[in-house]
Amino acid sequence: MIVTLQHFSRALLTPDLSLAMLADARPVTEPNGMPRLVRTTRFAEAEVEWRGERWLVAMPLNPSAMPRIERTVSALRKLNTGYLAECRILPGEMRWHDAAGTERHTDLVLQHLPAGREFAEALLAEDKTTLLAALVALQAALGELEFTHNNLKEANLRWHRGRFVPIRYYDARIGAAEPGTADREAFDVLRHRIAEAPVPRQTANDVTVPYNPLRSLTGATYSKGWCAWRTTTGSGSWIRTTTR
Repeated sequence: MIVTLQHFSRALLTPDLSLAMLADARPVTEPNGMPRLVRTTRFAEAEVEWRGERWLVAMPLNPSAMPRIERTVSALRKLNTGYLAECRILPGEMRWHDAAGTERHTDLVLQHLPAGREFAEALLAEDKTTLLAALVALQAALGELEFTHNNLKEANLRWHRGRFVPIRYYDARIGAAEPGTADREAFDVLRHRIAEAPVPRQTANDVTVPYNPLRSLTGATYSKGWCAWRTTTGSGSWIRTTTR
């Protein structure tokens, strides 16, 4: 029997009973309280909160889904870079029962979700020049790492601490890419998307206002409740005082 979305959803709702290392994880849910699931070609995915961070948990939908990402995760362990998110395999992590009541276990993929903004949110908040430069830096970094994502698009990029970090490595491979590949077309599409995006709206937090310290006031009180004051530059005026 093949594990289903229902098994995955049930496990996310009862992590203390159905999950091993992620027993204290909590899923991000829809308004109806059900886990927010996303289905790709070979995986079902959910976002969870675990140990104070956000993570993506993915369950394979068929037996052929795991071998490729297992090779990728194994190679990632040897890389030291800030341009890729932590990703690991959790062997036998999810416990479920088939129609006959037999207990079964399924491996899950766990990937850290970097704090920050989604690509579309970054377009609304960051300067285009900054985003384009970050995209160039990412392409160069992935080239040096010989990392090919194979599904690089807006939904699979996070804006984190001034750089783009790709996520979802289900189709990725590490190794010298053939000439003309290595996500080049995907990067071209992303650059065009940034170039064509509207200029970000300026907010109060984006405006730099020079700080002018208050001028010191000196004054003397005269009769009938009036006080004369002058600044350290010599200008002055009269203000009415109130006796309490």
